[in-house]
Amino acid sequence: MPKVVDAATRRREIHSAACALAVEAGFAGVTIRAVAARMGASTSVVTHYFPSREELVSSALDQALDRFWQGLPTAPPPTGGPMGIQAFVEHAVFSSAPELRDVWMRAVVDAPGDPVVRASLDRFDRRWDATVSTLVDALALDEAATRLLIDQLDIIVSGAVTTGVEGVPDADRRAAVSSLLAHLLARGSG
Repeated sequence: MPKVVDAATRRREIHSAACALAVEAGFAGVTIRAVAARMGASTSVVTHYFPSREELVSSALDQALDRFWQGLPTAPPPTGGPMGIQAFVEHAVFSSAPELRDVWMRAVVDAPGDPVVRASLDRFDRRWDATVSTLVDALALDEAATRLLIDQLDIIVSGAVTTGVEGVPDADRRAAVSSLLAHLLARGSG
């Protein structure tokens, strides 16, 4: 009797193998054959769910990046203003799983040369920008100040995530993020 595998479980296993390969070798190393080998399975196991490399990479990266949104705090306030902005930034930098940060960083590095990765990252970035814009809009700044604050928040998050991947201790990154946010938000909301 053939082994019955839950489709959702198998897709998660394939996504996990694809993301692990991406972190180790870049998204160029994520092929159907490489994912199957990492899983100890035949290529038909992978192609049953993802007929092409493009579908495999897109699905695995989208699923990994979607995990970021699933972990967002729902209380207190992702509604905007200084507290909402601080909660969102702290989640982005400190609450996301390290493997998610690693995949995110690899996607940023590989996106310029891989249109599939670029498309997934663009989808994530549009949602990111909309969320940050909503949080910042609560400060009622003029358009130029709003755009500047959004860019500064992106730089803080990118830098803090990058230094985490580089091994800078969380306590040091937390202190730097807290100091930068306090300065920006006091200036932006005052």
